[in-house]
Amino acid sequence: CNINTRRKTLENTIFDEALRQINDDIDLDHTSFLVLADDNWHHGIIGIVASRIAERFHRSCILISFRNESDGSVSDIGKGSGRSVDDLNLVDALHAASDILVKFGGHKSAAGLTVEKKHLSSLRAHLNAYALEGMTEDNGATLLLDTYLLPDEINMNFVLALQKLQPYGQDNNQPVFYLKDYFITSIFSLSGGKHTRFHLALPGNSVLPVLCFGYPYGDFMFNKGDRVDVAGTLDINIYQNKETLQLSLVDMRLSDEFICEQTGEFTLIHNICQNEIPDPPLTDVPLDHELPPIYLYIKQVVTTSGAEIRLSPGSAAADISREYEITCSRLKLLLALHIFEECGL
Repeated sequence: CNINTRRKTLENTIFDEALRQINDDIDLDHTSFLVLADDNWHHGIIGIVASRIAERFHRSCILISFRNESDGSVSDIGKGSGRSVDDLNLVDALHAASDILVKFGGHKSAAGLTVEKKHLSSLRAHLNAYALEGMTEDNGATLLLDTYLLPDEINMNFVLALQKLQPYGQDNNQPVFYLKDYFITSIFSLSGGKHTRFHLALPGNSVLPVLCFGYPYGDFMFNKGDRVDVAGTLDINIYQNKETLQLSLVDMRLSDEFICEQTGEFTLIHNICQNEIPDPPLTDVPLDHELPPIYLYIKQVVTTSGAEIRLSPGSAAADISREYEITCSRLKLLLALHIFEECGL
């Protein structure tokens, strides 16, 4: 048991250090093959971590340690372990860089290598070039989901039970869960905008943090108040000795239900703009006494500290209802915005 605990601690330490390298040193937009290295990583653990990194970033990955196995000193020759994704043949990729490798071997999906430290930059260049050559425009990955999770199934006991499936690796992938039609309550920028975190609403006024590692905040296309379908892996995040649930994002989209609602409302607004009379007549329209607080809210949001607005109409309507104690639906807000535009406000 102590051995397993120590192994898991080492694995998590190496994984966190690898993530920091990616965060600090690697431009993911221009990197197709991840090659990470360190002077102290344990040789028996790096293969497992390479598999986790490959799965997290959907890029083939090699981790290399320049730690001397006999005495723990730093060596000029490192040993690495790699895992591939999609159809990339890892042995063929290493063969393309064979002139700078001491030796290598393995199979399509997993391989090992020995390389001198002075050739590390060249190895990265060779493997990235090989990965780029093998990519085509129709190389989108098929996302395999393990199961659909209901909101009340997302709890600490469930994630603790999942940990019994570890260690994850080539033949034991970490489960990817599907969460359908969840409400985004807030969005945050991490590491100066390099990453994004958002919260999904759960029952009982609780939230599930979702980490979008390598997803720049400026490129995040979703807004507070959107309802989304999310795929990801569940983990326990430890910060300042406090354990919380966290979903690591694999992919996401607006939910079909949310899109249908928006499409119907925007079509209705468009028809009104074309002077078409709705049938049946609308009842959910802004009243005279509701227009001033709606306008004040919009003006306040637009002018607050010049910050980028990440707010959907649904979330804004909910905020207006709470702040001004009026009943403001998303449709009512959209109609009010149309009125303001017609008035030149």
